[in-house]
Amino acid sequence: MSSRLLSGQVMLSATCPSCNQYPLMELKKGGGIAECAGCNDSFGRTSDGGWQLRQSAVDQSSQSQSPLGRSHVATGRRAAETGQQQQPQVASEEEDDSDDDEAAMFAPTSSAAPPTAQPAGSNPARNALGRALLRGWALAPGACPKGCSLPLAIDPTGVGATVCFECEQAEAARPTTTPATTTRAAPTRSTASDQVHVQSLDDAMHRLSNDLAAAVASHGAIDVGKITALAQALEATARAK
Repeated sequence: MSSRLLSGQVMLSATCPSCNQYPLMELKKGGGIAECAGCNDSFGRTSDGGWQLRQSAVDQSSQSQSPLGRSHVATGRRAAETGQQQQPQVASEEEDDSDDDEAAMFAPTSSAAPPTAQPAGSNPARNALGRALLRGWALAPGACPKGCSLPLAIDPTGVGATVCFECEQAEAARPTTTPATTTRAAPTRSTASDQVHVQSLDDAMHRLSNDLAAAVASHGAIDVGKITALAQALEATARAK
């Protein structure tokens, strides 16, 4: 894949409709022709923005796997669209080992059947991996220990740290819940001691009220000392409470 990027090809967010495992690489930006980075099938852009198989990798076995050979194949396909018949280019016997190695990295790690095909651009993890490769990330020579379908990537800013974008997307989509805590008020208990204090306070207030009423009714002098003593007794009772 890195050799394709260096040769000027553009990584697309669409997934190969044939193998549903690898991203498509557009041979020329806006050219409307793309190849799978893994199985090397060729596709043409449809009127609705999708991709339709033009030529399988078996049909391309006589074509060169080098970037120069791919450009000749793309030229021949464009000429065929305009009605001009051209002879296929002579195949080269050399193979691009780097493309084969990186295609092997994208191979599934399990023998299970490939997942159901998804619409183009619907896999955020694969899109994030493609953007990271364009920013200078590199593919690690190992697979995710959790069995994800995408290879690990090496962060250029870290100390050789590897990242699985499929695991990161799954973790980001997981909702976080905080268990609700219920606070219960402590029950209020009435003891015999509390009832005695309340009764004493009520009696002291009653005596003070009667003494004040009697003094006002008789228009006589108010015994300040007695009133003060009752007030102090009332205060002492309140403190004991």
